Amino acid sequence: MIDFRYHVVSIVAVFLALTVGLVLGASFLSKAQIAFLNGQITNATNAKNHLEAQQRTLAAENNHLSDYIDGTKNNLVSNQLFNASVVVVRAAGFNQDHVNATLALAKQAAATITADITVNPTFADPSSADSLQQLVADYAPRGQQIPGGDAVTQAVNLLVEALTAQATTTPAFAGSASASASPSATPTTMTPSWAVRTLQEFKAIGVINVTTMPNAANALKPTAAFIAAPEAAQADAQNALYVSLAQSLHTADVGPVIGGAAADAETGGVISAVLKNATAAKTVSTVDDMDGTIGQVAVVFVLYDESTNGTAPAGHYGMTGITDGLLPKLPNLPPVPSPSAS
Repeated sequence: MIDFRYHVVSIVAVFLALTVGLVLGASFLSKAQIAFLNGQITNATNAKNHLEAQQRTLAAENNHLSDYIDGTKNNLVSNQLFNASVVVVRAAGFNQDHVNATLALAKQAAATITADITVNPTFADPSSADSLQQLVADYAPRGQQIPGGDAVTQAVNLLVEALTAQATTTPAFAGSASASASPSATPTTMTPSWAVRTLQEFKAIGVINVTTMPNAANALKPTAAFIAAPEAAQADAQNALYVSLAQSLHTADVGPVIGGAAADAETGGVISAVLKNATAAKTVSTVDDMDGTIGQVAVVFVLYDESTNGTAPAGHYGMTGITDGLLPKLPNLPPVPSPSAS
């Protein structure tokens, strides 16, 4: 059995070692070094307090700005899209509330919605390739070669052609319309009535849903397009589909803007896919803060820009990464009539 005195010696040895360690440690740090470290701690604390104060100030300014935009949004956008026609394309997984709020502002701006569709994930699924290929073969205007190196790209271009068809005074049908597509009934150009039938076929094979069909009796070609991005990150094939659709709209002289939230500008998001594509970044505008009123107003302003100047370079707005600012340049507001002389 170990004697009690061994325990006493062990305890004394531990305390002795601690004492020696403290003495040695204190001897290695001079008073100047201790003062320097204390100064560093004080500076870091002061910097932290300063940054926290700045954060509180910026948060207050942001809240005031948001309150101002909320309070003046209707006046800011009022009648700005009076002569504009907008086609709406929703990517599956879009945020219903954000899109509804944005469309409400577009309507406050007096925009005419020519069509409203949702593109389903099945559009880019390889299992749909055969159906899309057959649809293009059946519904492409007679004698027209739809561009694209694969079934999905060709289908996207045909979809855009149907969404952007406009009324003409010259009949384009080579024969009477039948219940199903046939060479003798296919028009030589995309007429409004054929556009409706084409969109109905896209819907029938399950690659799109349709909320608002184009007016077959008096179709208006849209001057701009609002594309609602999905909330979650997408597979490369899905992002490629949406980017291709936006570029096809631009080629059809319909200026596109993709609206989404911050996540859409991050890896895997549709806006990120646009910004990483050198060609698309120059032709497809984006707004990455559509989850707030400022972003929703920005979408309306971009639609105004696209409708009035289709050749203008694309703009990228929001708060994520490098953007062109929160909002495009404010459109020229209608002049206020001066009071008549009494």
